[in-house]
Formats: sequence, structure tokens, C-alpha cells
Amino acid sequence: MPPREGGDLAALPVPMLLTIDRGSTSTFHRMIPEIDVWRVAYLMLKLYGHEADIEIAIRAEELAEGGDWAGEAVW
Repeated sequence: MPPREGGDLAALPVPMLLTIDRGSTSTFHRMIPEIDVWRVAYLMLKLYGHEADIEIAIRAEELAEGGDWAGEAVW
């Protein structure tokens, strides 16, 4: 249950504390940290070499076909 006005957040169970909506005004749900972008790029190149761009396009297409437009945009 959410805390009452003036309530103590420390009294909430941990899962509830982590899921409180802070009412972000951003239109983006979440930004991917730049370090994670570089990690994925490195791993894709390591796994697929010069064909990494093809694999990325395939993954984006799979996500689009499944209706995950945000996932498609990320890939």
C-alpha cells in the first residue's frame, strides 16, 4: 500500500519502494546508458563480425513484426 501523506517510505516493503511511480514528465520511458550501447555494439561485432549490421536488422524486423515498436527503434 502507498504511504499516507507524511508517511515514512522506509516502512514500505522493498518491492513497493522500488515500484513507486515518481510521475516523470518525460515522453521517453527510459534512456539506455551510453555504456550499454557500446557494450552491445562490441558484442555484436565480436559475435557476427562484418555481418553484425545484418543481424541487427533481422532483430529489429522481428521486433517490428511482434508489434514492439520501441524495441525496433532501439535496434
